[in-house]
Amino acid sequence: MLLKRAERVAELMSEAGLSVAGVAVVALSGLVAYCAVSRYFFSRPVYFTEEGSGILLMMGLSLAFGYCFVKRKHVRLTVIVDRLPPKVKGGVELVAHLVLLCYLLIFADLAISYTISAFQLGMRTDTAHIYLPPFLVVFCLSLLIFIIAVLASVLAKGIRALSLGRGSQ
Repeated sequence: MLLKRAERVAELMSEAGLSVAGVAVVALSGLVAYCAVSRYFFSRPVYFTEEGSGILLMMGLSLAFGYCFVKRKHVRLTVIVDRLPPKVKGGVELVAHLVLLCYLLIFADLAISYTISAFQLGMRTDTAHIYLPPFLVVFCLSLLIFIIAVLASVLAKGIRALSLGRGSQ
């Protein structure tokens, strides 16, 4: 019951992240189109296009990671793992997800520290002077969504591995 709830929370959060990612990608498309029209029809290039599009691209990508993980739509290299017996395959996937979870936790710690510093220093981009902290907060939230998705997967795989281990005794 608790496992199903954790998986459902991860799914709902990842879908919300994907919705915001969609908005970021639409905004990115609009920004690039506006830049092209402004540059070629009015000879007025938009000075914040590079920085703005970079921020929107990173928001879109980072917010979509959790959804891709939950739905198993990410790129996976399974040439070797597919050849393993089911019990071993499950164990390898569990270890891989544990390693990913450790990486994400370390990365989240660094991202949160950086975001706090960005607020304290009032960080802005170099050219357009776009205020960065709100975007960094979104990035940290996207990491949280990804961590919850991976944690739910680790719990599910761990419980399955324990139940398989008990069944063979």
